[in-house]
Amino acid sequence: MKLSSLLSSLTKKRSTKAKDRAPSFRRRFMLEALEDRRVLATFIVTNTGDSDLPNSGSLRSAIMAANQSINIPDTIEFNIPGAGVHTISPLAQLPIISDPLVINGYTQGGAKRNDNGPGLGDNAIIQIELDGSNISAPYVLAPFAVGLIVSAGNSTIQGLAINRFDGFGIWLNTNGGNNITGNFVGTDPTGSVAKGDMAGGLYLSFDSADNIIGGLSDEARNVVSGADSVGIQIEGSNRTIIEGNFIGTDATGTKALSTATNFRSGVIDLGSNTIGGTSASARNIISGNNGKGVEVAFSINTTVQGNYIGTDVTGKLAVANVEGYAGFPAVGATSHLQETSSLGTLTSACIYTAPLLKVIS
Repeated sequence: MKLSSLLSSLTKKRSTKAKDRAPSFRRRFMLEALEDRRVLATFIVTNTGDSDLPNSGSLRSAIMAANQSINIPDTIEFNIPGAGVHTISPLAQLPIISDPLVINGYTQGGAKRNDNGPGLGDNAIIQIELDGSNISAPYVLAPFAVGLIVSAGNSTIQGLAINRFDGFGIWLNTNGGNNITGNFVGTDPTGSVAKGDMAGGLYLSFDSADNIIGGLSDEARNVVSGADSVGIQIEGSNRTIIEGNFIGTDATGTKALSTATNFRSGVIDLGSNTIGGTSASARNIISGNNGKGVEVAFSINTTVQGNYIGTDVTGKLAVANVEGYAGFPAVGATSHLQETSSLGTLTSACIYTAPLLKVIS
């Protein structure tokens, strides 16, 4: 065989072997992010005591444990033995809620959420009462006692009767996105007796925005009444929605419920927020207050809309505030007087509005 033919034959064989050989791959290792699989914790309150010992079954212990579950939205539920209302009377200020938390009083046996719609009284059954009458100094963050202080944001408080704290029932201190729903603040658990002894029901600090007080569902309604100075005070908080609540009346929405002998307002808003809304479900009943129904001060973008101010829950009978609306313009704004009328309020009721303040009656 000639040399050229031999070389040609060898070249073809090598080519065929190369084709038959399995391809070679370089292995490359990759890291893939896993989903967060931390388990959300549920802490059960099993007694009305005030122990700070771990796993003692007290509300204080449950809040302390939940605060240690960093960045996990835990839940506190109730399973206290026995029928009827269970009253928790702390001996000192409860811990500040510093991590997102749901406190759900409706988990206690016998409790029931409101299912009456607009135009009807609140038929919720509250079985967990938080009573502040035993708290004395030293206090936390303020020179008075507060029922629950929320600094975490993204928290929910529901199904509680909160009363007899000499400060406020609930203080949303920093961070926002909180939901306050289905509570009786300033009243007894039936919503028929004023047990305020408090400066106010709810207080929202400047740094706590985007909260919802109440809501559009029937079960979200709060009854905020019986405090000495104010039902809900918004101190510079913005984009908060107050809707579907009874502020100043009892749970039936038919009569005033106040122990105040001094001037007491239903809602004081020093931010840019929404009070009420376009639907019947968004309507607040703001009546029976020994002062102004709604007071807006230094706001540049607050809407007050669709509420019954100075009437009962039906909008047909008077449950008068001393005044309906009052307000003051933002600094540098040109104010104007917008007359309003609400059944049961004084004929002098009016509001001074800043630009962008919308009062819709």
